[in-house]
Formats: sequence, structure tokens, C-alpha cells
Amino acid sequence: MAGLKERIRAVQQGCGFIGVARPTEDQRAAWQAYRQTRGRPLKMLASPSGFIQTDIWGQERETPFGPCFFREKWLIPEARFPWDELRVWPARLLALRAEDLAVGSLADWIYLDIEATGLGGGVGVLAFLIGLGFWEDGLLRVRQYFLRDLDEEPAMLWAVEQDLREAPGIVTYNGRAYDRHVLWNRLRLHRMELDLRAWPHIDLYPWVRSLWSGLWSDVRLQTVEIQLWNFERTIDLRGSEIPSAYRLYLTQGWHGALYQVLEHNLQDVRSLAGLALYLARWLNDPQSDGLDVGTRFRIARRLLHRDWRWALEVWETVLTDAHAPADLRTAVVFQGLRVIRRFRAWADLDRWVRWLIDQTPTVLTAPAWARVAYYAYRYLRDAQRARSLLAQALCHRGVAPSDRQRWKQRLTWLERKRQPPLPTSPDSALPASTATSSAKSSDSSASLERP
Repeated sequence: MAGLKERIRAVQQGCGFIGVARPTEDQRAAWQAYRQTRGRPLKMLASPSGFIQTDIWGQERETPFGPCFFREKWLIPEARFPWDELRVWPARLLALRAEDLAVGSLADWIYLDIEATGLGGGVGVLAFLIGLGFWEDGLLRVRQYFLRDLDEEPAMLWAVEQDLREAPGIVTYNGRAYDRHVLWNRLRLHRMELDLRAWPHIDLYPWVRSLWSGLWSDVRLQTVEIQLWNFERTIDLRGSEIPSAYRLYLTQGWHGALYQVLEHNLQDVRSLAGLALYLARWLNDPQSDGLDVGTRFRIARRLLHRDWRWALEVWETVLTDAHAPADLRTAVVFQGLRVIRRFRAWADLDRWVRWLIDQTPTVLTAPAWARVAYYAYRYLRDAQRARSLLAQALCHRGVAPSDRQRWKQRLTWLERKRQPPLPTSPDSALPASTATSSAKSSDSSASLERP
């Protein structure tokens, strides 16, 4: 028995339960009084111990399952854009695939971020803090539902469900892999009707990963804030520390780390809304200020999952940009030509060839010129322009001798294709037998006249 107690104590030490003071009799009595008077409106968030009051002002919302606590704040988003433009930008701009149900404008959607008791996605993980962002009159209204006690979870989920039903969909950051599954598990456990897996959903994490995965140290939301807005959080908790902060709140009462959790969630919702505005502005106008050619190239590569015509349009802006380097234009040419061949967009190919004909050899690398020349003759049947494009490739220095020899042979072959056909002779109108006999007689006469 002594060995079993030692093993249990070792497990408790590993989980962090040793050293937590048990509540006194006065604390338990205060907690019972707090549970009996919980239906009254609260001015400030109280801890389960009943003694410690905080500076977290909020209010209660009555639900069929009892009251739940929430607080609201009005914020100015990081990306300040005119309210009229925001209402015009459709939510389908940020949809990952063409089949995603993204209806309405970005001003109508809800921006969701949760804090949970664990980093996994099991049924035992519950969301104790749910932040919802709404656009109203150009400002961001953030509503945070906080779980004061575990038995308030049905009331909090019911209130969140009612808010989500008023919007066309939700916008999250990595919500497809985490937030949505945690909420769906808890809603199913309490037999709520909302099926969050089938709800319209826009996840901004794949956009950030596609655009800046290899350029930034990581693609966390805090890194996005530093890179886009030069904003660094001074008082913040890591995601791995948030579950332990709520566990301490349940066992010991209120402490300062929980205030940092609330501010962390508030800033996440704010940055999520600002990031959505940035991406929507860039997708609405790829040639807008502040968007370099490299980001435009990666945006087009991401758009291939939705609309290849849209991707070709964005790639064309990179190709014709005066500040685009030759290596980036070469990548545009190789990837764009594959898309053109797959979907047989010969009109786009003709437009690209017409623009490249008038450019200098330094616009593209030698292999890119040779590839465009091949496409010009293979699919447009234009030997003259194919020869001009191949001549641009031969103007480059440092081309491998084997490639130069092969391109010269192809250029000679194209020269023969450029020559006009020979004029038809009068014999071509004669029958085949007559033409053959006349050719034989001319050959015999020519042989007789030779010295």
C-alpha cells in the first residue's frame, strides 16, 4: 500500500497538483453562498473562492441553462480601411476552395478564437474562453465568454451558438485543425443543434503558410503581428501555459495569469480581423500598394486551388511588373505555361508572347525564352515569333554548350519553316501520271546537256 501511495504522489507531482492549498471552511462557505446567488447581475468577475475580486468588468447573460459571464470591448483593428470598402469586399475572396460556402461580405462574418484546457482535440478538452469579433460601424466589437465554473458550460455554449447563428460563417486562424473540433465536441456532448463542422468556415492559417512559410521564422499569429504591423506583445502567455493558468484559477482562485489569458484572447481576435482585411485588400487588388511581386506570385500559386483564370491574371501582373527580377519572371513563365497547357488557354498564351516579343533578353533567363519559343510554335503555330523568342535565348551568356547547339539547330529548323512555300508549277495541275512522265523527260534532257 505504501508503494502505491508513493506512485500516486509521483504522478501528482508530474501533473502539478502537489502544493495546491486546500480551501478552508470559510472559503467553502463563501463558495456555497456564491453558487446560491449566482443568478444576480455581476459587476465584476469573481473567483470560485468568493473572496478575490478582479478588475474584469462584465455582465451576465440569461440562458435556458442558467447565466453565463461575458465581457465586451470595442477596438480599432490593426488594418484601418474605409468601412464602405469593407462592406463591399465579399467573403469568398478568402475561401480556400471554389466549393467553400462563403456568402455575404467580410463585415457580416464572426471572427472566432478560443482558449481551451488542453492542446489536443479530445472530448475531455473544453473551451473555457471563447472570443467572438463582430464588425459594427467600422469598429471591432469583441465579446469574450468566460467559464467561471464547469457547470456553466451548457449556458456558455448556448449563448455562443445563438451568436454564431446570426452570422453567415466564422473566420479563424488554424481553426480547421483545432478550434472548430473542440467546439464541435462540446456542442455534441451537450446535445446542441449547431453542426459546426458543416458551418461555413474560412481559415486564414493556410494563406499565411502559403505566403510566408519559408520567409519568416514561423507562421504564428504573433509573428504575423510583428511582420505586418511591427507590433510586439509585451504581456503575453505562451499557448502551452494557458491551460495551467485556468487550472490554477479553479483550484486556488483568481490570479494575474488569468488576466493575461483574457488579453491574449482579445489580441488574437483583433489580429485575426486585421489579417483578414489585409488579405482581402490584396486579393481584391493584387497591384495595390504594399504588396511586393514575390507575395503576388505566392498568392497566385495559392489561387490555383480555386480559380486558375484568377491565378493567371495575378501572374501576368508579376510578369509585366518593371521591378520583378528575371528569376521570379522565369518561375512565373514555367508555372503559368503548365497551367495554360492544362486548361488550353491559348488566348492567354498569345497575350504573353506578344508582350515578350518587345522585351530585352534580360527580362527572362535563357531556358525561359526557349520554353516560350517552344509553346509559341507548338500551340500557336507561329514560327516567326518562335524564332524571335529563341534568338533572345541565344543572346544570353553562360549558356551550356549542349543547350546552345540544340537551340541553334532548332533555330535553323524554324528558319526553314519561316520561308514561304515554293510557287506551284503548271505541271501540278496535270494528272499524276502525266506529271511523272514530264519529270522523267526533263531529267533525261538535262542529263544529255551535261558535258
